[in-house]
Amino acid sequence: MIFSPPPPSDEPPFIVEITNHAEKHAKFHPTARVLLGTGLQSLARSVGLTVLGTLVVIASSVTANGVIAPSARTLSRALGRLFLRRRLARLTRHTWRGKPLLSIVTSEGGRTTYRLSQKLVERRELSPALTAAPQGAARSFREAIIAQSRSTYANTKEVAEREINAQMGWASADERAETRSKHPTQPKDVTSRWAVQRLVREGVDYSLAVKLVKDYGAEAVIQQVKWLDSRKAKNRARFVVGAIMQGYPAPDALEGRPRVAPPSPDP
Repeated sequence: MIFSPPPPSDEPPFIVEITNHAEKHAKFHPTARVLLGTGLQSLARSVGLTVLGTLVVIASSVTANGVIAPSARTLSRALGRLFLRRRLARLTRHTWRGKPLLSIVTSEGGRTTYRLSQKLVERRELSPALTAAPQGAARSFREAIIAQSRSTYANTKEVAEREINAQMGWASADERAETRSKHPTQPKDVTSRWAVQRLVREGVDYSLAVKLVKDYGAEAVIQQVKWLDSRKAKNRARFVVGAIMQGYPAPDALEGRPRVAPPSPDP
């Protein structure tokens, strides 16, 4: 035999009990039901059975999430259209425990809903899978749900990305990673980046330009690019690469000596 303590005397007339039922993929499906509390007797003595019946119909219009805010159309189906708005307006003038029985809320779109006073309704959320188990088991269950949710989200995201890439003809994640590994990282300092861009403007491949700046230094690269205008090079990109790697000296015209054609480089 299970003993349950008596309900408190100040219990409200209506109690909305919400139960979360676990489903697949770490989802919960809520269901709500309205229970009658001990405060119903005090409410009946205060407002009468006619008004109480209207309040019961309004309380029965509860959603699965435990919200009681029926519209005028919903109440007209249950109570009839005759004098409905007048009856509901009368409830807004009745008070119980210092609060109006009913409040009328009109949205910006013009939709009117009716909500019971907070003194009339108490909201209780239950989750049997968590509350019935010991605290340690509840924590383990919660962690398992979170882990499953993260795993499901990751798998769903990966599948969605693959489908989009296949439909649009984009490179896959592996192909993008391979491309990034082959593409060198841009230098951090301004001088090195400037030297790389000077080589790129001369027609040198970006990857090779980054390697030359890294191996031979930005100053040497910039110097060879500046001397390039004083040299007679048919292929400027090939010549400047050879000049950097072989360390060509300054052109004869810049040193005041007769100009001699430089040897053909073979980088």
